[in-house]
Amino acid sequence: MSIGYGDKRRSFAQIMPAYCTICSSGVTPSTSHLKCSVCNKYYHIKCYTEDVPDAYSDASWVCKACSLSNALSTPITLSAIENIIEKKFLKFKADIMIEMSQIIDSKLVLVNNRMSEIENNMHRLQTEINEIRKSAPNNEATNNIDDVALEICDRNERSKNVILYNIPESVANSVEVKVMDDLKQVVSIVEPLGKFPKPKKIFRLGIPKPNAPRPLKMVFEDCEEAQLYLRSNKTNPNKKFHFRADLTRLQRAKNYAVIEEINLRRSRGESDLRLIYNNNVAQITRANKGRRSQHLN
Repeated sequence: MSIGYGDKRRSFAQIMPAYCTICSSGVTPSTSHLKCSVCNKYYHIKCYTEDVPDAYSDASWVCKACSLSNALSTPITLSAIENIIEKKFLKFKADIMIEMSQIIDSKLVLVNNRMSEIENNMHRLQTEINEIRKSAPNNEATNNIDDVALEICDRNERSKNVILYNIPESVANSVEVKVMDDLKQVVSIVEPLGKFPKPKKIFRLGIPKPNAPRPLKMVFEDCEEAQLYLRSNKTNPNKKFHFRADLTRLQRAKNYAVIEEINLRRSRGESDLRLIYNNNVAQITRANKGRRSQHLN
């Protein structure tokens, strides 16, 4: 007898054996059993250790495993999970805000320090402009903006340099060895005074002369490093070696003029005159007994 498609499918379902999930033995209509409406697994009532309701049907009963799994999707559980996630997120957000605030504060400190440095440089440049205008030989030079700008640039560049006098020259043939010898001498001078940055470049000025060491010029990263060496003159017990600022041609010309003036006045009988340097500018003073020196230029 032929069987139709629908009958064949029904017969296949009936033929497929069912087994107890716990004991793995067969489940037949004659045995007392349960079928989970979620996972479709079979259980012998005698094998199932959990409480079984008095009235049940295959369409409504759910095994313990599926009950626990479904419990994760209940509104109460989802709400608890949302609360946990929200708390974690809020803490994470607060930590990020604190970290960002600290970063911003540190950046603001750097910006404020940089602004203060810029203001100091502007004040220094304004002072230098006023000095240049005073030292200009005539009104034409005073009004020459190009000359003023070039002088400012030259002073800024030279503010990173320091010149050391009276330091013996190396007799080595190699330029590299000479540079290393000069650097060792510089270190030996400032090492007793504290920690000083090493110059990024050093070289001798002028043409070699017998028994007359050439000045040694040191170039630093910035003017602050150069100032450390210049300020060390006050604490350096060895007065034979003296660090000097690297002056521009205009500054040197003005200082030479002041030196010539004091020599001329001393030759005419003004023996109480003294030459001092204020911010690398030569000035003539008169030392009066019982009173502070008076500036005369």
